[in-house]
Amino acid sequence: MKNIKNELIATRPWLQRIINKEGCSIVVGADLDGYLSALLLTQHGCIVEGVYNNRQLALKQGTYGKDHIFIDFDVARQNVISVGHHITSLSQKNNLSNLYHPQGLQLNEIYDVYRKDKDAKKSFSYKYPLSTVLYLMYLLDYDLMEMNKWQRFLIFKADGVLNNNSRYPHSIQHWIDEVFGDFLTLPIKSINCEELRHLTIKYREMRRQCIPNKSNGQGNGTEKIKVIETQNNLLSFPQAKFIQEIGKQLGWFYVEDQWNCLANMELFKFDSDTFSQDTPREPGFGSVKKFNELKSNPETLISAIISDTTGKISYTYSNEETIAAAFG
Repeated sequence: MKNIKNELIATRPWLQRIINKEGCSIVVGADLDGYLSALLLTQHGCIVEGVYNNRQLALKQGTYGKDHIFIDFDVARQNVISVGHHITSLSQKNNLSNLYHPQGLQLNEIYDVYRKDKDAKKSFSYKYPLSTVLYLMYLLDYDLMEMNKWQRFLIFKADGVLNNNSRYPHSIQHWIDEVFGDFLTLPIKSINCEELRHLTIKYREMRRQCIPNKSNGQGNGTEKIKVIETQNNLLSFPQAKFIQEIGKQLGWFYVEDQWNCLANMELFKFDSDTFSQDTPREPGFGSVKKFNELKSNPETLISAIISDTTGKISYTYSNEETIAAAFG
């Protein structure tokens, strides 16, 4: 087991502040994992001052991205601390690790996922299969077995943890063996198929009651905010009631003063693109040429992740003026 938990905490003052419930300012991903992570961290004194979905960033006016910790996103900016679990390296040689803040938590980098197998596709199958909120709970010494099954289900719902346990059991077991140990061994097996079916129905009904249909143009009341919108510097946030209800169910109560992301917001919009395998490429995985182009122009890059086993790279970028205004 690669037990580096204490080392990670000791080398990250922002994490120590959270553990001591002194908190910090955070920007959260606009999906269930981001909301759960925010609810957890606000119990430790954190203030939510931004929402991000990879193409848009709503940020408290008068602040920059560098002033906050980005939760549930890997931000490839050396002045921005972020916590995320995407694949960011083709190999030890061809990676973007130097573009990330040294105090960030890029989980697949920290645990050397790209070194698991000489075949990069096999290495990809070991990518972190859980959620950001689960890793934060692990760092903060929470005990999942002290929760009831409904609460555990809500935690496991983020990023489809229980589905991943069925589809990628080797990866889940690898992370239990190498990182989580007893924190996850029993909880991941504690909900049987029949219970899962009933809890899923309960969850969908709660979501239906809390999130209006066609919120932000998405239809059917989804948790994600695909399009972040502001009007007169007010954030459109139809998921707020849903977040409040989940917080109530978990005992991680929504405190309005700690969700300082509804008014006086500035909206930034970025560009995104993808590219797949072409030549020249590493054997079986991705375009080295394009990857090196991204590495050589970090001024315009916001994120770059390897998004599937074919080596497709998804990246977000903008002009230097917009990036300076957004991130500082």
